[in-house]
Amino acid sequence: MNSDLKTLDEFDFSQLNPAVSSAFLKELASCQFIADRRNVIFIGNPGRGKTHLSIDLGMKACAAGFRVLFQNAAALSAELCEARDDYSLHKLQKSLRSVDLLILDELSYISFNRVNNDSNFLSRITNHYEIYIRKQALS
Repeated sequence: MNSDLKTLDEFDFSQLNPAVSSAFLKELASCQFIADRRNVIFIGNPGRGKTHLSIDLGMKACAAGFRVLFQNAAALSAELCEARDDYSLHKLQKSLRSVDLLILDELSYISFNRVNNDSNFLSRITNHYEIYIRKQALS
């Protein structure tokens, strides 16, 4: 296994809010939330383990046979704008709809003042494209 990949076994649980139980994380690791089409959003300050947990859940989902896309939110926002501008939005939309689990990393780093109108990013993803963002609040 790639040593750069993060697993739950290596996670420092002291980073989490004490209200987040290990039972809850085990429930997420079962990937049932994907089958149930439930959204999960990890929220917290930098360095709290959101990316680490997202990588682990993505690997577990892959191992369970789910199609997973892990992408930086700002990069996906730019890709959506480019696809809109070059009339390939339908193709990108179809590609995004084909995944079972879309993991958006670094969501808080999207600039909400850009000309590309990133402020509508979540609405474009969740409403227009019917893509489900799956992460759970951890802060």
